[in-house]
Amino acid sequence: MFINPGRVNPSVTTPPALRAAVVVTSNPHQRLLDGIMDARDVDVVFVESAAGAYSTVKRVRPGLVVVCLSFDDPLGFQVLSMLKLDRDTSRIPIVTSFAAADCGDEPS
Repeated sequence: MFINPGRVNPSVTTPPALRAAVVVTSNPHQRLLDGIMDARDVDVVFVESAAGAYSTVKRVRPGLVVVCLSFDDPLGFQVLSMLKLDRDTSRIPIVTSFAAADCGDEPS
């Protein structure tokens, strides 16, 4: 298939500038993202549990979602599924991090 660089494909859109991000974590170290995003003039909304994450993303409509997942708590995976299945949120980029236990726990 030949793509003419002079033609713009109307189905491909440029993502909007990142104005807000939702971070789902109970890990205080993830709050370092607040300083990084603040330097780029991005509002960061922290959600400490996956239970309120979906409704927060729907309300805030962020340009990015960061989710700390735990194999011990399947609710985070459920939130990812809900976000990807929802027509309004399916195109929001999601960054995930994994932990064997709760993301807020320190290794012993």
